[in-house]
This record gives sequence, C-alpha cells and structure tokens, in this order.
Amino acid sequence: MAEVKFNIKINIDGKEKVVGVTTDVKRLGEELGTARTRADRFRQDLIKWNQATTAIQTVSQSINQVTAALADLTRANATQVEAETKLATNMRNTMDATDGEVEAIKRLCAAQQELGVIGDEVQLAGAQGETYQLSVVSHNTIKGMLGREFSICLINFPLGI
Repeated sequence: MAEVKFNIKINIDGKEKVVGVTTDVKRLGEELGTARTRADRFRQDLIKWNQATTAIQTVSQSINQVTAALADLTRANATQVEAETKLATNMRNTMDATDGEVEAIKRLCAAQQELGVIGDEVQLAGAQGETYQLSVVSHNTIKGMLGREFSICLINFPLGI
C-alpha cells in the first residue's frame, strides 16, 4: 500500500507549527471523493434554494401587482360612489328629483361610458354643475316640452340655455 507524507503548517496563537501527516493513497482518494460528493450536493442545494427564492419573489411581485390593481379599483369605486351621492343629493335638493330620475341619469352616463363617449364618473360630476345651471327656469321649460325623465337626462349636457 502506498503512503503519502506531507506537512501542514499551522499558526496557533501567533506561533507557527508544522505538523507531519501520513496517509495511504487509497484513504486519501476516498476522502477526496467524499468531499467532492458533498460539494456537489451543496451546489445542488444552493441551486434549489435559488429556484425557490426566485419563485417566492415572483409570487410576491404578483401579489403586489394584484394589491395595486385592487387599490386602484377601490379608489375608482370610491370616486364613483362619491359622484353618484353628490349627484343624487344635488338633484333632490334643486329639482325634487325622484330615485328613478337619479337612476335614469346614472344609466345614461353608464351607457355613454360603454360607448366610449366619456367616463361616467366624469359625467356625473359634471352633471352636478349643470343641474345648478339648469335648475329652475330651464328645467321647467324642458319639462313642459319634453317630459320629466327626458329633461333629467338632458341635464347632463351643456345646453347653452
């Protein structure tokens, strides 16, 4: 059996020591093979860890994107509800509008939004100003000529009256 002799220089507490080591070639080969196998396993474990970390980051980014989209939808809904509430209050206070008349305006605005004319929340906000502008004389004139529900729908548009 072949033996391998070598020295290892060790520094302990500032003192240098030389240690002589003797081993046989077969045993040295086995230990080196074991070390290589462990290093390969460690590398594979690191690759798996990296893949898992990447997957977690991807899921986290997706959750952040969904959260941002939901926040946008929540803000949009709050804007819509605010515009509808203000419109209903305004119409009731200035022209004694019924719930049906308020709903007719909302339906008209929603239909125009579907056609791509203008966003309904913009129209609802604008309709509040037009309601004041057309409130008494103009509303009564239009009501007499065209009928109440239709006149309520016209309030959404600047009529130049």
